[in-house]
Amino acid sequence: MNMQIQDITDCDGCQANERLFSGCSKCEIRKCAINKEMSSCAFCEEYVCDKLTQHFKHDPEAKKRLEKLRESI
Repeated sequence: MNMQIQDITDCDGCQANERLFSGCSKCEIRKCAINKEMSSCAFCEEYVCDKLTQHFKHDPEAKKRLEKLRESI
């Protein structure tokens, strides 16, 4: 996936439709969330999957945001 660092840090989430970035159409995490009709990976039964584990290596703040969402469950 050829996403830019700015794309990752500015991501509005997998269900965003208005502000999309260069890598959104190729993002496997986004495709998965849309296919599962999940508003966020935080609510997925398979959390933390391999896709997210790899993503967290590039964006550790994403893990913090998702963990905070999971606390609200």
